[in-house]
Amino acid sequence: MGVRAIIFKEEMSRYIFNMSAGAFARIVALGAAAGLVTWLLAYAINHYMMVPFFCNNDSATSVCLNSTTISANIAAVLVGVMIVPILAMISMKRALLVVVAAVIALWNVAAWVGGLWYASLLWTIFAYAAVFAVMAWINRLRGDLAAIIFLGIFVVLARLALTL
Repeated sequence: MGVRAIIFKEEMSRYIFNMSAGAFARIVALGAAAGLVTWLLAYAINHYMMVPFFCNNDSATSVCLNSTTISANIAAVLVGVMIVPILAMISMKRALLVVVAAVIALWNVAAWVGGLWYASLLWTIFAYAAVFAVMAWINRLRGDLAAIIFLGIFVVLARLALTL
């Protein structure tokens, strides 16, 4: 019996929803796509909206100095809103809860992925894919309260890891 068969075995449980390997792979791929779209949208918002409007020649406002972070946060919220119906269409339970927790866990992701654009892009894609994979796995719990508690614990741990 392979590892995949052990992890994704299809048996009824009182505590956990079944999830096929294909559904899990779709969620991880959707997370990676969300990371890519977030990065592209943040780049576009920063270069075509924030910098032209708030960063004049002699402007040193806080909006101008933090335009990358603000753009990334706006993009994270916009992509989160767009991804909720897609997760619901692939039959993910508590899709809104998962997206809200993922956005909170990945808030200010631009602060730690700065640097070269391609490294930033790859780290953003990886971070989104990893967070959505963990969120989908935790979200398999049948009890709403248990899922909320464990997702909250993961969000706190992710925020602590990002501050290091």
